[in-house]
Amino acid sequence: MTQRRRGRKPLDQETLKAGRARLVAAARKLFGEQGVENVSVRRLTTETGMSPMSFYRYFPNKRAILIHIWNDIFTDLFARCDAAAGSHPPREALLVYCQTFVAYWLDHRDHYLMVYCQPDVPEPGEDFFAQSTQVERALTGLHGMICAAGVDPQAAQGTMELVICALHGVCQSLITIPEMNWSDPDRMTRNMIGAIVASACR
Repeated sequence: MTQRRRGRKPLDQETLKAGRARLVAAARKLFGEQGVENVSVRRLTTETGMSPMSFYRYFPNKRAILIHIWNDIFTDLFARCDAAAGSHPPREALLVYCQTFVAYWLDHRDHYLMVYCQPDVPEPGEDFFAQSTQVERALTGLHGMICAAGVDPQAAQGTMELVICALHGVCQSLITIPEMNWSDPDRMTRNMIGAIVASACR
């Protein structure tokens, strides 16, 4: 009889969690310093003292660890935005939500660059991160806030797209052109979003 070869013993949950945490911490550091494209799986495992092949016991590929980091970032971002909007009247809640969105990225510029200056290239059979349940839920919430602020539901989708472009315009400009003598980002955001919503409510 031919003896069956045994594979490696599956990692227990505690070991799996600890290993993933080590790799995520290393990835956050190296991706922020060198850019995602310039960091290999071998470099990540060297940083954590693991063997290159051991990486695949924790994550199937480098994109998976990037998505893990993006999920953590957006969980934090959306929680802060929702908490800030709180119990404000509808239009004020939208403005505060948007101001918090911008403030978060300006306070975490390395996160912004890691998310928006890094192309998302899904593996075969995978969706783009922008199609994830987490992002879709946030967009649904933003759409609802725009409607509650007085925008006709038929115009809400277009208004939301303008709001998103305006927010990223502020973030991208202040983060990538810091030498400009920019106005106060809170006031800039409030004026832009207020004007977009007011125009849609006419």
